Amino acid sequence: MNHTMFFTAIMERDDEIICVASLRVHENKVAEMPLITTRGMYRRQGMCTRFMTVIESVLSSLGVDLLVIPSVKEREKTWVSVFGFEPFDLETKTRTEKMKIFVCSDSVMLKKNIKSVVREVPNTERNQF
Repeated sequence: MNHTMFFTAIMERDDEIICVASLRVHENKVAEMPLITTRGMYRRQGMCTRFMTVIESVLSSLGVDLLVIPSVKEREKTWVSVFGFEPFDLETKTRTEKMKIFVCSDSVMLKKNIKSVVREVPNTERNQF
């Protein structure tokens, strides 16, 4: 597997890590996010939502128009209802077929169009990406 163009995004407060994501950009138009996690003590507080807002805004500003993720079946509903993802369609499968996207066994591939995402980043003491 080619590991070029992988980036790590970290959300932290006072040098304490809150969320981490692994991202890879393909052909400057499609980004995959095979991993995103929130530290246990910060779960159910909206931290992942804030983090995703920043990630999507940064990717959009870089010209990326599609974000794809593998999801375990148990979390698919959350990705769809809370974060606005949807299952791959034939066009997306065709578009990403030749990109060596990370796929876990028994995972569902989801996508989100982030082209021209214009969102206000939540006001925090320190927004870094």
